[in-house]
Amino acid sequence: MKKNYLLKISSLLIFSLFIVLSTGCAAKKYRKQAMQLEKAGLVEDAAELYRKSLTKQPDNIEAKLGLRKNGQIVLDRKSDVFLKSYNTGTNKEAVYKFLEVQNYYNKIKAVGITLDFPTEHNAYFEEKKSLYLGELYDEGKILFDKDNFSHSGQKFSEIVKIDSKFRDARHQLNRTKAEPKYRQGIEYLNNNTPRKAYYEFKSVASIIQDYKDVVQLKNEALENATINIVVIPFQNERRNSTLQNERLQSIVQNELNGINSPFYRIIDGSSIAYNDAKKMEKAKKLGGHAIFTGVVSKNYHRTGKLRRESKRGYLRKKYKQENKDGTTTTVTKYEKIEYSEYSMTNQANLELRYQLIATNNNEMWISDEISIANQDAIHYAKSNHNYKNIVKGYWEHKSKKSSSDKVYDDYRNNKELKNLFKGSKEISSSDYLLKTLMQEAGKQIKNEVERFNPEN
Repeated sequence: MKKNYLLKISSLLIFSLFIVLSTGCAAKKYRKQAMQLEKAGLVEDAAELYRKSLTKQPDNIEAKLGLRKNGQIVLDRKSDVFLKSYNTGTNKEAVYKFLEVQNYYNKIKAVGITLDFPTEHNAYFEEKKSLYLGELYDEGKILFDKDNFSHSGQKFSEIVKIDSKFRDARHQLNRTKAEPKYRQGIEYLNNNTPRKAYYEFKSVASIIQDYKDVVQLKNEALENATINIVVIPFQNERRNSTLQNERLQSIVQNELNGINSPFYRIIDGSSIAYNDAKKMEKAKKLGGHAIFTGVVSKNYHRTGKLRRESKRGYLRKKYKQENKDGTTTTVTKYEKIEYSEYSMTNQANLELRYQLIATNNNEMWISDEISIANQDAIHYAKSNHNYKNIVKGYWEHKSKKSSSDKVYDDYRNNKELKNLFKGSKEISSSDYLLKTLMQEAGKQIKNEVERFNPEN
């Protein structure tokens, strides 16, 4: 154990040493290349390699000195370009040249080197930034008023990227995203597709919560898109248990209540009979836009009988037998025995036809059927003897030999028999099997109704 521990520690030390050495080699390589570039006058490339060297070895003096010297030259050159842009260039050019200077300064500072940067340049930048962002702001507003929301958004997005607190640029940017969705939502409402309208208004509210009258319009779209479904008692087509049918309807109704959509409201229609000629009118009075009906042709479970079958086999016994020469031999003998095999099967069946019908015009929105079955079975063996020594076989008479006696002491038969003795004695009740069928049917119906979209 101690040897293995020491081996692991040694491996970790070797690995750590390898990392340190490889990092040091890379840093040294960067420094050498930087020195060569510096001699050639390529100060920007030299500064970059000194910077890379410091990322590998942050405390290396040569790299620090090299980066401070060459980085300052690069920063001064970039600052000169900015000043030229400030004096003779456009507002946009000056802004982006300053940002270039600022980014380079921060990049070098990130490895521990602070370069000299004239503070008055910040005032120059603020002056140009105010002018340029003002230009962008005005352009963005004009484009918005012309319904060119895409390009308007680009203007305000650029402002926010440079200065997120400039005037109300972020709000204006959100408007360029919200307005086209708001208008699309109104168009969907006018085209009688309230579901699509609802999602557009919901998207608008996620951008600007109180944008115009979006809350009111979202609620209006939701109200127009919601389907009130009246679930009436299922019809019993055969001699199924009334209690089981009520159980099935309750499960289906609960599943429908759990639909993950804002567009469905389930109404209890237990007061309406399936064969009622005025069921549509009654459903309308309950506020129903559609009526859900079901006809049950099978809804039962059957508990099987535990069957026992006596089997003939052998009990294997091994003995040590001493030979005349003093050696011993293992002798196997087989004793005729009986053991028992048990079997049982529980079953359940469910068949249901269901429909979703519009109450205003009897239009069939959904019509489908479900036919499912379930069963569970057990098959095991028992004996008073140790099952590990029991083998398959056949014998005619228990007390005497017969030419028809057979012993099947081989791997396949022994494994099969052992599995029977170790077989489970637990079986799902038929009532449980039927319940799982009802739950499966409920989920199928729920998914079918949830997928239904009258706007498609």
